[in-house]
Amino acid sequence: MIPVDQLIVPWSYPGPPYGDCLRACIASLLELPADAVPHFMDYPDSEGGDRGEQHLREWLASRGIGYLVNFVPLEDLEAVAEHGLYGYHVMIGSGGPKGAQHAVVAYRGRVVHDPHPERPGILPIEPPPEMPGVGHGYYIAVLVLLCGSPPHSAAAT
Repeated sequence: MIPVDQLIVPWSYPGPPYGDCLRACIASLLELPADAVPHFMDYPDSEGGDRGEQHLREWLASRGIGYLVNFVPLEDLEAVAEHGLYGYHVMIGSGGPKGAQHAVVAYRGRVVHDPHPERPGILPIEPPPEMPGVGHGYYIAVLVLLCGSPPHSAAAT
């Protein structure tokens, strides 16, 4: 992992222009310069984050890389980091202190790179609606090397 900082820092939270912390984290994990990775969330509000995530998955798949995301409650974070992801850098997405969504790079459950120039860190957020009764936590994203040929086109998600 080579730390890469954001190229775009939003001037208002939340709302456009959207910062590119996601791009900076992906670039950091893949050890690429930020401008070699697309700004996945640079879409009009009408298209929203779904289009950005689709673009991210397609871009990674074209490079033989998968993108797995899971919500992890705070009480489980250390166990997941120590036993499930031991030795791997991951991206953690959550709420930022300024009210916008934010992403950072973590290793063994601890933030090792915040791509925002002010390094504000992240805050736990509420779980998704499909996880009632679970406490606050974080979204953890893992990039995985895909082996073999996919059973369908790489563009399908």
